[in-house]
Amino acid sequence: MGLLATPVQFYFGFRFYKGAYLSLKHGGANMDVLVALGTSAAYFYGLIMTILYAFSVLDPTPEEYVETAHSFEISATLICIILLGKYLESTTKHKTTDAISKLIGL
Repeated sequence: MGLLATPVQFYFGFRFYKGAYLSLKHGGANMDVLVALGTSAAYFYGLIMTILYAFSVLDPTPEEYVETAHSFEISATLICIILLGKYLESTTKHKTTDAISKLIGL
């Protein structure tokens, strides 16, 4: 799961990291900070636990190992859902602007 979640986390999620950096640089916090922090926490929890299990530092029960895989899924799913929401918002704004322009033209 980590191999599938990594491109989502760092390629598609880069806009959140960039927005969070710029926001924190200017002394504020916005939604990008929350998304970057939350998805990074889930992703890196999964990564650390996978590494610990791989080197037998921890002896996982099946339930614990499944929990680690879910943390990768959660980070990727959150980014995908938020990007989908931003896309839907953008298309709705565009359609609304077009409709208002047509109404003004009448």
